[in-house]
Amino acid sequence: QILMPEQNNKDKVSNYSMDFDGVDDYVIVTASPIDTVLSSTEFSISFWYYIDTAATEFVFSQDASPDFEIYSTASGWYAYIGGDVVWSPSRPPIITGKWVHIAIIVDQDLTTGSVTMHQTDNVGTNVYTSGPRLAISSAGNPLYIGKRSDNTYWLDGKLDEIAFFDYALTDIASIYNSGTPTDLSTLATPPTNWYRMGEEAIFNST
Repeated sequence: QILMPEQNNKDKVSNYSMDFDGVDDYVIVTASPIDTVLSSTEFSISFWYYIDTAATEFVFSQDASPDFEIYSTASGWYAYIGGDVVWSPSRPPIITGKWVHIAIIVDQDLTTGSVTMHQTDNVGTNVYTSGPRLAISSAGNPLYIGKRSDNTYWLDGKLDEIAFFDYALTDIASIYNSGTPTDLSTLATPPTNWYRMGEEAIFNST
């Protein structure tokens, strides 16, 4: 864990993040939130990241087949949701050296649906879209945060305020909140799963 540097952060919703060392740090969620939101026609994922150097490193991975993966590479963000997500107009770049918010919205219709990424930093928001995804078959497997599920591609960076929603997010600007994370419990429909990544946590070396 790290404490964000400015003392005036003490009254903010999020004062902490989780710092992954790229060697052996990860989080495992045994009852995966992906399994929860798959029953909805649309779902969304929201998280903040801070990466110093763009490289092949995994944020999310469920099943080593794979079926659900979101990861960075030197050439940008990749997503595998049942099948490879092909972004348009281009692959979303990795923004380094500052906090960035990502929201991914998945319309689950396998014929007419889409996968959309909103990437927001202090400069603005860029939107990337893909066509329909394939069906996910990794239900019942745990979700790994910070590495691929086969113990490769460990994340060297920070993550914060990871949340899963069983609907399509529309007011992403409010969640970004000019760079200060919003209290997601105050949303009209709160997330089904919200991982604070350090808030009100204790460290246990075992």
